[in-house]
Amino acid sequence: MRNVWMNASLAAIAMASATAIHAQETTAIIRGSVQSAGNPVDNAQITVTNVPSGTVSRTVSDSSGGFSVSGLRSGGPYTVTVTSPAGNSTVTDIFLQVGSPFELPVDVGSVADIVVTASKVKRAGIVSDGPQTTLDALQISKVSSINRDLRDVVRRSPFATLDRSNGQFGSISLIGTNPRFNRFTIDGVQIGDQFGLNSDAQPTRRGPIPFDAVDQVTVSIAPYDIRQSNFQGGVIDATIKQGDNDYHVNGFYSQSTSGLQGNQIGNVTTGIASYRSETYGVFASAPIIKDKLFISGAYERNTDPRPLSPGSVSQVANLTAAQVAQVQSIAQNVYNYNAGYILAITNNIDEKFDVKLSWNINDRQKFKITYINAYDATDNPQNSSLSVTSPSIGLASDAYKLTEVIHAGIAQLNSDWTDRFSTEAR
Repeated sequence: MRNVWMNASLAAIAMASATAIHAQETTAIIRGSVQSAGNPVDNAQITVTNVPSGTVSRTVSDSSGGFSVSGLRSGGPYTVTVTSPAGNSTVTDIFLQVGSPFELPVDVGSVADIVVTASKVKRAGIVSDGPQTTLDALQISKVSSINRDLRDVVRRSPFATLDRSNGQFGSISLIGTNPRFNRFTIDGVQIGDQFGLNSDAQPTRRGPIPFDAVDQVTVSIAPYDIRQSNFQGGVIDATIKQGDNDYHVNGFYSQSTSGLQGNQIGNVTTGIASYRSETYGVFASAPIIKDKLFISGAYERNTDPRPLSPGSVSQVANLTAAQVAQVQSIAQNVYNYNAGYILAITNNIDEKFDVKLSWNINDRQKFKITYINAYDATDNPQNSSLSVTSPSIGLASDAYKLTEVIHAGIAQLNSDWTDRFSTEAR
């Protein structure tokens, strides 16, 4: 059997002041204004705290009362505390999305301390960046996905169509465009199917990252962000979970065997090759230094042998085992060539893991680095058909194994140099 290897490696650097063409936002933003009795409050001290990780960011309001805090984690809850001579206010239970700013108007008054939840603040909420659908970690955990495939998340978008006729896992089309014209990113860097051998933009059949590692998925059709380019259908942006101050561990295991598959239709019994499909994995995250340094990682492996059709002599009309043996004998004895055996199953393997390190250097600088490794292999038989007019079956020497390997490293530094100037290096 022939082997076809496809390798992909990735390294990217981008600056927020001169962003790389294929970079995309990977952090969240809170922006808003501070007012007292309808008048803007200048120089109000604003502290933004991510409660699970203890990550703190600070800024001050300008002369118009406006403020903006970038480089934040997705999710939450967040607490925003405003202190000023005009009064103090605290807003709790704020949840953020990557790429969609959270607008937060804050009123401070004569009362010493005001504490409200974000849902009670008028005009507070996410501002969409064009037509898009976003699912956070909680929503993703509720998605039913037998294949543990990101396509099952993406198809929740009203702009997405999952075509099941295109291979075992199907393909995602956005607004009716060719599936290969979409753009797929992980933590802001494009990781797509460079060779065009898969059904859509994903670089492997099941996707390059473990399902439990996904923190947020956003499907954008016409984003306003000029950094979003190199696509025609739409953009699929995925971000990977980060660790926090709590310890998290979860794992899973599932199995399917030939004994669980039916082999009889009415009075007709068909032979099924023996196989066992297994899928298992684990996700874990933990603090290394509380409020300062965190780590998270996930691993997933799937061995999914699939019975081939035809996968035996009995499935091909007018073909006998003796005829196959004769072909094998002639190839070996006359041409010294091993024609191989009849492939009964295709040995599919999908294995992937990721590791992410998050470091709160200080209140104004945040650093994170991610490593992704994915391996995908499948057997592809050739010249086999159950056609009524010309049935045929190919031997192992006529098949090939398609193997895909991905190594990706993504590092990002967010810095707030002043209350008005910030940069992002990726």
